[in-house]
Amino acid sequence: MKRFILFGLLIGVSGCAFFNTYFNARKAYNNGIHAIQSRKEQTRNQPAASDDMTIHRFDPDPETIPNDALQFFDAAIEKANKVVALHPESGWVENAILLMGKAHYYRGTQNDYYDAKNRFEVYLAQDAPGKDMPEAKFWYAKTLVKLQMYDEAEQVLRDLTETKSSRDFQCPALMLLGDIQFLDGQFEESTQYYVRASAVASSSILKKNAYFKSGFAFFQLQKFDEALEYFRKLGKMELEVAERFDVTLMTARAMKLAGQHDPAIRLLDKIISNLRYKNFFIRAEFEIADILRLKGNYTEASEQFQYVIDTYKNNIVTGNAYYYMALMNDQEPKKRSDGFTPNPDQAKKYYYLVYTKYPQSLYKDAAMARYQYLSRMETFKGFITADENLYKKILIKIDNPSADISKINEPAIQDTVQDELEDSENNVKKNVKTYRAVNTANLTENFFMKDTLTALDSVFSMRDSILKKDSTSNWLAILDIDSTALQLLVLEDSLLKSGFLKKTNEAVLSQQETEKETEAIKLENKELQDKLTAVHTEMLQINQMSESDSLQSKKQLVFDRIAYGYLALADYFYYEDTRLDSALFYYQWVGEHFQGTPSEEVALYSIARVHQKQKNPNWKYYFEFALQKFPNGRMSNVGRHILELDTVNTNPFYETFCRAEKSIIEEKDFNKAVLLYKQVAQHDTSNLKWSSLYAMGLLYEQKLNDPENAFRTYSTLAYARPESEFARIIRPKIEAYIAKFSLSKDSALTWIDTQFVKIKINAGTSHAIITDSTTAMPDDSTLIDTTVQTFDSTKTKKRIIDENDDLNFKNKSKVKKDKKPRDEIKKGKEKEIDKIEE
Repeated sequence: MKRFILFGLLIGVSGCAFFNTYFNARKAYNNGIHAIQSRKEQTRNQPAASDDMTIHRFDPDPETIPNDALQFFDAAIEKANKVVALHPESGWVENAILLMGKAHYYRGTQNDYYDAKNRFEVYLAQDAPGKDMPEAKFWYAKTLVKLQMYDEAEQVLRDLTETKSSRDFQCPALMLLGDIQFLDGQFEESTQYYVRASAVASSSILKKNAYFKSGFAFFQLQKFDEALEYFRKLGKMELEVAERFDVTLMTARAMKLAGQHDPAIRLLDKIISNLRYKNFFIRAEFEIADILRLKGNYTEASEQFQYVIDTYKNNIVTGNAYYYMALMNDQEPKKRSDGFTPNPDQAKKYYYLVYTKYPQSLYKDAAMARYQYLSRMETFKGFITADENLYKKILIKIDNPSADISKINEPAIQDTVQDELEDSENNVKKNVKTYRAVNTANLTENFFMKDTLTALDSVFSMRDSILKKDSTSNWLAILDIDSTALQLLVLEDSLLKSGFLKKTNEAVLSQQETEKETEAIKLENKELQDKLTAVHTEMLQINQMSESDSLQSKKQLVFDRIAYGYLALADYFYYEDTRLDSALFYYQWVGEHFQGTPSEEVALYSIARVHQKQKNPNWKYYFEFALQKFPNGRMSNVGRHILELDTVNTNPFYETFCRAEKSIIEEKDFNKAVLLYKQVAQHDTSNLKWSSLYAMGLLYEQKLNDPENAFRTYSTLAYARPESEFARIIRPKIEAYIAKFSLSKDSALTWIDTQFVKIKINAGTSHAIITDSTTAMPDDSTLIDTTVQTFDSTKTKKRIIDENDDLNFKNKSKVKKDKKPRDEIKKGKEKEIDKIEE
């Protein structure tokens, strides 16, 4: 009998032990929840850290978890885990698993969400569903949403909304389904779930949340009447001070966007007149300023924004106010009916101020983007206008060689770039001629085969990626090369070199202390100032000219520069700003005003490319027109390729050449490309040989960080074809390398690679002989005469390398240490090759 009593006592003690463990786990969890509620109670009437209202304003889950709550959740997890590990057969295991899942969810890290998911899945896998099964499903769905596993979450939530036993979780499940749709941008679908949730909400907490989410989703849909309906329903409920202000603010915003400006201002004035809302006055005052702005009363709006800035000294709201003041000034500087005169220069200062001094502003990124856009436009306008003014003076000088054009006043930078940039679609419709080669009215749909769309897709995508880094487009380079891959390399080469448009303009804050921050900002467009200085110097040189041929040559040079300026502007809209209509406008501008020039050819092909990208069904005919107008143009091979008019190439090395191009464009295997180009250069005797050598040089220089082999390859090409366009492009690089390492002209000849050309000596002179598979000579050829001049200076005038011509092996790797530097290279010149100074 005593044994039975002792056994019963042991069982009781054991049962009490694991119950106490679970009890302590549940207590720790509840303490964590209490810590969260206490923090919310302390901060419930404090202004939000940001004015960016979200749909989760009334969600019960906190945005952040206080540290003391995290400690309680850690303890809950530890103790609940003991119940599962030490007492797996007890009746509290399922409760402990569910509690652990919720504690992990509240901890809120990515790993915790996965742990929570695991615990809920274990709970849901039990054979006999417990009474807490609906709760476990709901928490499981919440966790899946946090892990962005939306499809799985929707399946669980729909089951909850359709099961009668889950009625207590029907409303929160509907709201969570609405959240998933809202996050996906499906606002219309989200309103359906939120409205259903508001109809079945059983508690004031759920009803407030459902009303707010319904109104917020309608607000996003710009259905302001429906939004106002739900905000007003919410406003009739019992709310905390902060909650009521936020509801009032959203109501005023909906009224503002619905055109009910005066009622919205009256609603906010009531808030400002009630001291209960003193912590929220700043947001109400700011909203009134914005309502005045949308109402069109810029003068009062500007004064109101300035009042907010001067009175409240809040960095976030101040930054937002400066952004809206920038918007009001970022217009045509004509006096408005309300007496306000926009000031574009002031707008730039406001934008600059927002993204440099007020990074917490909601509009920091928008301000930075707009400032950079305006700076780019200023640079484009300045470059083009400066060249246009110079062109006009040259015309005067041609008519009257004795005229002193330096005394002709230059007008300020005018809006040569069209004022209608923001309304480019209207420009295109009103002002632009459409280039059409044939009447396309009778064409059938089958003619436009989709597979031809990808003919040069890889080429243009590569060009896109290059031009996203720099909007410059040096078309001189791209026009002079026949190879598709070589076009890309040369374009990249020219982008690094041209310096036509730099990424940012310098802005300097003055040290003077003034009452207004913008008065201290001095924005300096150094790139434009350098351009104006260069043009002025060029004008003084032209003023000393009197020969007609020299003036005509200068005239053509400046004329081409103007065309390139407009092309660069069009490229900016095409590649960086992705405003295809604006790009089309300026390409067509070039096509109309620079007819018969290489720039027109580039413009025509660019027009065709825009139409292709816009999926115009007649896009092919724009390419046909360009090819018809310039049948032997330098981009005609592009047109023939796209239109599939390429003739069969009988050159046995053409296939190898194409494989090299593929290695560059598609495979990005530059070493393989060099080997393939080398095969062509060693054995071919056609023009592919020189294109291959040039491509090798570019790859060595730009992709493989091998300046030594780049110099060797360039030297070989320039020696073999001194009068070619290739030589014109690469000669400054060769001279820069020679200057950098103090090479003599005699020793420079030793760099010529005789596996590609032979050097024949004739009575003190030398010239190159093309080598092929039968005439290629060994590297130790005795025909190399180191006393022979590398370049004939009487044929090719050396070009002075300026500081912008920094293609010359800048930022390349050090000379390889396993090779001895040549005797002519000064000691210590093995360091990484930096930018070549003049």
